[in-house]
Amino acid sequence: MASFSFFLLSILVASSVADIKFESCGGSAATLDKLVLGTNGKIKLAPLSKINVEYKLNVNVPLPSAVDVKIDVTRKVLWSDISMCSFLNGLCNERRVTCAEIQKLSQNAPPSMQGPCPLPQGIHTKAIVVDLPQDFDAGTIGRMLGSGTYKIKVEIKSNNQMLACGSVSGLEIEV
Repeated sequence: MASFSFFLLSILVASSVADIKFESCGGSAATLDKLVLGTNGKIKLAPLSKINVEYKLNVNVPLPSAVDVKIDVTRKVLWSDISMCSFLNGLCNERRVTCAEIQKLSQNAPPSMQGPCPLPQGIHTKAIVVDLPQDFDAGTIGRMLGSGTYKIKVEIKSNNQMLACGSVSGLEIEV
């Protein structure tokens, strides 16, 4: 499903397996039963880095081909979590994501990264390795946010009904 592909991609951008904690925060359509990110407990966002991703997703009811996705990104600073959304240029705004968009983005992706959209009812598992290219650059946003510990929360809705919600904390990013 486009929404879960978007969710996993969001997590990929800034994560490691060191002290990762995944929590479901509601929704009736799907649950993420397993999520493993990183190699040797770290993900480094640098040219030629490899990022391992493995997940198991249980889709309880057929998902729609278009959903509304909202992302919240916070960074641990001393004893509190500070919202990073003002630096992310609209990424945190609720956004409509369609299967057509996901299919267009995955046209040049290897077969291991492609899948049906929307995801049908059932259990879906995938294990992939993402190779960052030689010319990879975390960009201005990566440099502004910097290395640190992050939390990402993703809400997926359709017609104002919560389909799925998940939050991942303890994400270590190294830029």
